[in-house]
Amino acid sequence: MFEIEKNVPIPVGAAGKKRKLRLTMEQMEVGDSFLIKEKRHRQQVHQIAKKIGIGYATRTICKDSGQVRVWRTK
Repeated sequence: MFEIEKNVPIPVGAAGKKRKLRLTMEQMEVGDSFLIKEKRHRQQVHQIAKKIGIGYATRTICKDSGQVRVWRTK
């Protein structure tokens, strides 16, 4: 038999990160920006911006670490 444990939080997976990213983007005003630490999240930014109907721009800040800054433009 297995041990039953209570109140063990569910780890944040990719879906949780995407939700946090979307919430952040929904709260942004034109001219606001934020930093994402992994270049691979650029595609998620594109999908979210398209879905919620906002304009954005991204720039790679550090190629070595893959940091990308995202600005809301519309």
